[in-house]
Amino acid sequence: MPSSGQGRPKKKRRPTNWMHQADTAFAKWIRARDGECQADPPHAGYLQCAHIHTRSYKAIRTHPDNATTLCAKHHVFYTHRPLEWHDWVETRWPGRWDTLKTQALKHERVLWKDEAAFWKEQL
Repeated sequence: MPSSGQGRPKKKRRPTNWMHQADTAFAKWIRARDGECQADPPHAGYLQCAHIHTRSYKAIRTHPDNATTLCAKHHVFYTHRPLEWHDWVETRWPGRWDTLKTQALKHERVLWKDEAAFWKEQL
């Protein structure tokens, strides 16, 4: 390959993904807060951060009330059974589903750099 005399082109630096950093720190905090799967036994698999409402609603993505800890078995079970998930959440925390829904639909902007810094400090 002919060289232009300038060496290899510089790699473009990826922008910092603050939302990913916030997600990672938040998930660690949730698992530490709960300490174990919050669903009834039997449990299987490692602990995971499970969101009450999907992470696509950015306004509540890292809200502590929008997440709980589940083992991998229960996380998969409830992910594929949204009606059972809704019932489980309402039984465990009456009213939380609708409260979070209202907050989610406000579509408030999240400053992910600040959010990442906040959750990192909590660890």
